Amino acid sequence: MKSFNSRYPNGFSLPESADNIDKKLNKGEHVIVNTENMSEKDIAALKAEGASRRWGDKVIFLNANPFPSNLQMPGAR
Repeated sequence: MKSFNSRYPNGFSLPESADNIDKKLNKGEHVIVNTENMSEKDIAALKAEGASRRWGDKVIFLNANPFPSNLQMPGAR
């Protein structure tokens, strides 16, 4: 699983992130990209780059956080 963060300076770089995924694919691994901390713009850019690099179904994009950010857990204040 790979995670990139659009919220921090230098937390997401399209060429660097795509190259990082390519390294895993070149080792014969499939990759899950956790989009939880990525902006919609960065997700779209990475997906487009993946299409141009022909990642196909070897890369899956998903938000690994099953809870909405405004959900309050029982007992939390």
